[in-house]
Amino acid sequence: MTRTKHLRMGLRPLTFIAVSLMIIGCYDHRASIQAEGDQWLKWDTNTRKVYVTAYVRGMQRGFFRGCESAMSAARPPIDGPERGETSDRCWKSFPISNRDSMEFIDSITEFYKNNPKQRCLFISDILLKLHAGYTITQIHERSPQCNDEDAK
Repeated sequence: MTRTKHLRMGLRPLTFIAVSLMIIGCYDHRASIQAEGDQWLKWDTNTRKVYVTAYVRGMQRGFFRGCESAMSAARPPIDGPERGETSDRCWKSFPISNRDSMEFIDSITEFYKNNPKQRCLFISDILLKLHAGYTITQIHERSPQCNDEDAK
């Protein structure tokens, strides 16, 4: 067999596996999105804290990488003390803190308990709106209701 034929035969199973994993991953993700509020209500307080902490830390990590990328791409390059000042300015615009977000766990729980037709809303969306100063009543009034199939 030629090298090309070996390569093609080796890629077929890998392609099949990759496509299968993508389909399964999309299916599982869609199912979890539909019941995000229901899932939140099943968790105990500690699990909710772990979720919020992981969400905020992931957001911080991504935000930090964005700040670093922007400074690295700047022309002329930002170096020395100016880099620290620019980094500080960037961090001041960070959208959420871990300390503040812990206060919202009870509010998210109350939101999902009081609004069963809005349990399809993302936990992260509710968290960010609370952090932006919205009350759970305002979030309820300004957010869409779930479709019947989303509320399953």
